Amino acid sequence: MHMSCCSFTDTDTSLAQVTHRMVSRAETNSPGLRYVSIANTLQQQIESGEVRYGDRLPSQHEMAKQYGVSLTTLRSAVDLLE
Repeated sequence: MHMSCCSFTDTDTSLAQVTHRMVSRAETNSPGLRYVSIANTLQQQIESGEVRYGDRLPSQHEMAKQYGVSLTTLRSAVDLLE
């Protein structure tokens, strides 16, 4: 089996190591997982109270422009939060 983000040739590779590599990749704004980074940012804004229940968010088009991503990527991020 071939996976684009990770190599499983080392039998000692743990799930935590793979997850760490995926998170690190998202934090470096890798296009493949940029939506995960955006979802994390939005979730942190909600948890911190920066965005509160009932607050109106910018349109998805505006948010995509703000984050510098396609509308598809932004929608993937929002889908993770639902």
